[in-house]
Amino acid sequence: KGRPQGLLKVTSTVAFGSAFGLGTTLALLLNYALAAFAIVLLALAWRPTLTSDELRAATLICGVMLASPYLWYYDAAGLAPLAYFLARSGHFGKKAVEHWTLIMFWVGAGPLVMTQLFAPDLLPVRLIMAPVLILALGGTAIAVARQRRARLHPQTSDI
Repeated sequence: KGRPQGLLKVTSTVAFGSAFGLGTTLALLLNYALAAFAIVLLALAWRPTLTSDELRAATLICGVMLASPYLWYYDAAGLAPLAYFLARSGHFGKKAVEHWTLIMFWVGAGPLVMTQLFAPDLLPVRLIMAPVLILALGGTAIAVARQRRARLHPQTSDI
């Protein structure tokens, strides 16, 4: 109450933190911490000899989306290329849970946007997008670590 209705469609980590009662300062600190983690992950992933182009693209998309304090519901369209590059990297899709994660990324943007257009009170969008992106960043971090380890130490790789 007292906030413009349009701000309820912001899906960033700042909005996610605010939805759980964090003050503005703590919500921004959450955003800054995730952005810092994404920057470190991008620095680790950006060596062409240690990670694939697809994994670098997925890391970049995820980092950009998480770093923005003004991510809106229609920015969920960025989940589709994120799913594409994660699938192409070869590190996702080997287990059933990974298949469902990729499917959620790929088709999740459509229902999320349609819900906000036609039934905005049905689904609190700011409680969905940030956790999905945080999980994507975690999955991307694991994939970067696996690929770096495999290329630095090919004989001890578990890939």
